[in-house]
Amino acid sequence: MGAYSLLEKIRPGPPSLRILVRVVPAALIVIVLFFLFASQKPREIIAISGRPPPVVPPPPRPSDALNASNATNTQNTQNTQKPQNTQNTKPTWQWSPEHDADNFGLSEEQCLIAFPKQYADLDKSVSLWAERRIKPEDLDARPVHTSLIRAMIYEGQLFIIEYGPQTQTQSRGPATLFALHRALTAFPDRHLLPNIEFVLTTEDYDKDEDPTAPIWAYTKQDEDDLVWMMPDFGYFSWPESKVGAYHEMRKRIMAVDEGGLGPDGNLTAPLPFHNKTPQIVWRGVTWTNEEIRGQLMEVTKDQSWADVQVIDWGDRDNPNSNLIPIEDHCRYMFAAQTEGKSYSGRAKYLLNCRSVTVSHPTLWREPHQSALVAEGPDANYVEVYSDWSDLPQKIQYFIDHPAEAERIANNSIATFRDRYLTNAAEACYWRQLIRKWGSVMDFQPAAFIVTSEGKLARRGDSYEDWALKGPRSE
Repeated sequence: MGAYSLLEKIRPGPPSLRILVRVVPAALIVIVLFFLFASQKPREIIAISGRPPPVVPPPPRPSDALNASNATNTQNTQNTQKPQNTQNTKPTWQWSPEHDADNFGLSEEQCLIAFPKQYADLDKSVSLWAERRIKPEDLDARPVHTSLIRAMIYEGQLFIIEYGPQTQTQSRGPATLFALHRALTAFPDRHLLPNIEFVLTTEDYDKDEDPTAPIWAYTKQDEDDLVWMMPDFGYFSWPESKVGAYHEMRKRIMAVDEGGLGPDGNLTAPLPFHNKTPQIVWRGVTWTNEEIRGQLMEVTKDQSWADVQVIDWGDRDNPNSNLIPIEDHCRYMFAAQTEGKSYSGRAKYLLNCRSVTVSHPTLWREPHQSALVAEGPDANYVEVYSDWSDLPQKIQYFIDHPAEAERIANNSIATFRDRYLTNAAEACYWRQLIRKWGSVMDFQPAAFIVTSEGKLARRGDSYEDWALKGPRSE
């Protein structure tokens, strides 16, 4: 007998009561099941139903709402900006001749970016001395005599220790030291440069007949393992040749090619390449290298495409002299470059012109040597035979093909005037010479000496004191 039937028999009553008796137990069962499932953990509900319950986030706090609003505004602002390269956000410096040509204080990184080709000979010198090392006795093996100077750089400051007589090179010593000092003082981190001591010569080349020790010189041949090249004195000034200060000479040359203020104070119009004189120009003496220069004179004699003449240095102040200003060489389509006793001091000036520099194969190197290109689309000068025998054919070819000649002249401008022959390049080379020399030195230079009285005294004169006292032999 069912429970409901039993209740009906025990407590008979009206139909409504009987319905209530049936419904109440069922409702109680439903309520119990509801609370049973409601008390289970979400993971148990998921297991039962097969899908997760809807997630209802808690109401935000006021501070969270403010932060969310700011983040939204920032994101909207970023979306309006140009996309950025997240892989390399560090800006890369680029060389600009308009802004950097006269910057003597470029960083080491900038120097390496701007002038990668001018340090090849320094790297070679380092490799030759990496094991042997430079010792104090090496410098002592170069006693200071005519045209030699012993100096040191200590904590970024130049000191002159010994200054030999400069009988034939009066302006070269001061010009060289002035340029070195300038490269130091323009560099904010000069105190980080190594302390070094060195000997340099102001002669055309190292004239020691039996050298055994390293030396700084303006030029070298490939086999000169003892020579470390330094910039030519002309990068500061060369008054004896009437060239004057290097930076002023560059301005005069640019006034010819690009237009500007000339040496007479008047404005000049640009001189396009096709309007230049279609000749090769040269001025000089032959006795310094009769083989090379004498043969140039022979090949160009009475030729309509040549303006090649010997000058008399003793008569250079005569208005009727054959001497012409260096900037006027740039008015010609072609300029001859010849070695003399050693390297040619004029090469760096000619390569500043928007003209085609023509040269025989050279024996003597300069810091910009590795940037010279004789053939191909990047050619920036023309090379001829040592006896100049192919000069007539090459000059005539380029006169007949002026566009090819102008391409070479433009390459020369881009490579040399606007890069490797700038003041910035010279200063960079000086500091790299200091670093490389210091990397193979086997000692620290002594900043002080003990006097006969037993006291410490500064060794040498600071550059500033030396310059004010005036260059003199010790």
